[in-house]
Order: sequence, then C-alpha cells, then structure tokens
Amino acid sequence: MSEKVTKENAYTLIRGQIRKIERCAQHYSQELQRKHGITGPQLGVLRLIVTNPHTTLTDLASTLKLHITTVDSFVERLQKRKLIKKRRGRDDKRSVEISITAAGEKILKDAPLGGFMKLNDNLEKLPDRELQKIYNTLGKLVDLYGASDITL
Repeated sequence: MSEKVTKENAYTLIRGQIRKIERCAQHYSQELQRKHGITGPQLGVLRLIVTNPHTTLTDLASTLKLHITTVDSFVERLQKRKLIKKRRGRDDKRSVEISITAAGEKILKDAPLGGFMKLNDNLEKLPDRELQKIYNTLGKLVDLYGASDITL
C-alpha cells in the first residue's frame, strides 16, 4: 500500500484495493460453503443469534441493516439445516424468537473467523481516531460513487 497515488493512476489503484476486499469476501464465503455448507452472511446471522438469545427477525434485520425478507431467507435456510430453531415469543405471541441449536453452535466453533467478522474484530483493536479516519474515507468513496442517498 505504499504506492504513490496520482490523478493518472488513482482509479486503477483504488479500484484494485476495492477488488481485494471483494475477492477476500468471495473467497471466504466459498471456503465456508465448501467446508461447512454455510455462507458468510448465514454465519454472521448465527453469530448474532448466539450473542442475542431469543432474538427476533425484526431485531436481526435492524442489527444487520438488511431488509427483513433478506434476513428471513437466511433464517429459513438455517432452520432447514436445523442450525437454529424458531418459536413464538414468550411475551408477545405474535413475534417469533430465534435461537441457536447444538448443530449451529458446532458450526460456529468449527468455522474460521473471516470476512466481516474478522473485519469487526480487527476494527475493535484500532484507536477511535483511526476508526474515524477510515469511516470518513469510506464516506468520501460512497459520495464519489454517487451512493450517499442509499439507505440500509
């Protein structure tokens, strides 16, 4: 990352860095699928469920900043594989609580840390000043893409 960036090579170098991130995420997801039969996003959902027992679909969607139908498809696949279980809410019978099964816990234990989970762990090690710098730089990149108005 010590290459000098100029107006002439900025697009190529910056796009190259973005592609590295994309490839890393793709490789990790393919490896998870091959070895454990689960995708990176599904593993992320499992990790959230284990840290928030009896969470709801709405809670997961809110935490992940994804549409509820997207999260529901993850949950359905995890339930079919018996990695999670769903049941009616204790207090509100209209809600559905989601919890992890022993098989889901085994996958969490066996699956390597990678993708966004690895990023999260590494971000937690950085000082606030560095986190702010990364956030601001990515915000500028989002602006340059013309994607500032996209909501998650």
